[in-house]
Amino acid sequence: NTPTDVTGITGATAITAGGSHTCALLSAGNLKCWGDNFEGQIGDGTTTNRNTPTDITGITGATAITSGKNHTCALLSAGNLKCWGGNGNGQIGDGTTTNRNTPTDVTGITGATAITAGEHTCALLSAGNLKCWGGNGSGQIGDGTTTRRNAPTDVTGISTIVGPTSTTSTTSTTVAAEKTDAAPTAPSVYVPRTTTPKSIAVYAKMKVSSTAKITIKIAPSSLKNCALFMGSLVGLKTGNCRVTVTVTPRKGKASSKIVTLRVTI
Repeated sequence: NTPTDVTGITGATAITAGGSHTCALLSAGNLKCWGDNFEGQIGDGTTTNRNTPTDITGITGATAITSGKNHTCALLSAGNLKCWGGNGNGQIGDGTTTNRNTPTDVTGITGATAITAGEHTCALLSAGNLKCWGGNGSGQIGDGTTTRRNAPTDVTGISTIVGPTSTTSTTSTTVAAEKTDAAPTAPSVYVPRTTTPKSIAVYAKMKVSSTAKITIKIAPSSLKNCALFMGSLVGLKTGNCRVTVTVTPRKGKASSKIVTLRVTI
């Protein structure tokens, strides 16, 4: 009941935990998982429980990981996905409901930029649209039904944020600017269709290192037009979306900018 060192892990950049298993993404782009493995969620080709971090077969160049109760997924640098583990609701996304104990390609996904998982799995694509698959008893797939989906399915009513962008540097006045939704005056830049925090910061000409933490916060007056999904922005309604982007380096002072994006539905 106290924090305990995990053996055999160095250079971890992200972690995820499911119902009873844990996985770490390492700086080299490989993965290690440990814990319960009764449905193959460790991904080592067995269903043997593992009490130490275990190498995952067939994964290189991973950039993000996520886990549901009994399954795990990895986003690869090419924008494709691999998932493994329990698949009773189709949450692996390979068109079946067969459990997989090694990483398995998710069908119909290219250009993914973020992933998340529960009893189902969702991916944010570079065009700003979403696809989900798996359990849908409560409508969590977002396709207007409660039908289970075993392959990626378009989420209805979600569009990307695109258009002209204005920025203004902020320090201690960031909160006040958000509350008043004051108009920015800095030169405009163009943010492409990928609306992750990093892409917004880069195109707003902020200094971003590989180890920096980047966060975004939506101004209250913009919540009707845009929302956060898996840490990235999606459009809900045509109009302006004003956010504060904060870049916090590992060493040094954080910097923020107010960024106004045009949502076009």
